[in-house]
Amino acid sequence: MASGVAKAVLDKYAALTAANFPGATRPNIYFAQNVTGGSLPVVVVKDEKARRERLNAAEVMETSRLSVEVYAATAADADTIFTAVLFNGGSVGGGSGFEDGTLSGLGAGYRLNDMHHEDARRGFARWTGGVERAHTVAFTLLVEVIAGSF
Repeated sequence: MASGVAKAVLDKYAALTAANFPGATRPNIYFAQNVTGGSLPVVVVKDEKARRERLNAAEVMETSRLSVEVYAATAADADTIFTAVLFNGGSVGGGSGFEDGTLSGLGAGYRLNDMHHEDARRGFARWTGGVERAHTVAFTLLVEVIAGSF
């Protein structure tokens, strides 16, 4: 993963407006952990893979694929969290959340090129801690950064 992408993603999540989430509370987020129980809702982010592509002699594009899984007690809460993560209360294409948004805190020599989601799918997961199953929304977040001397 490109320098600082994981930390920048976690920092951006922490800055999302809590009022856009169910109960006006931003769910806990876990990075690179398997979570199958406990208090709902939660968000889990896992680094799937990164791809490097040379753009020219001075720049390389690095695309990080992050698997994001939302777990909630109801389908409505899972959808609300998904929407809050992507748009942070803004409009589609507005860039307030992760969809076409900004990402600060990348390492020196890195700048964000694009950030968007794909492959959103709804479902259920086995859960322990008050409910037998959790409603889920899982999607892939693609984060493209360009490494070079800026």
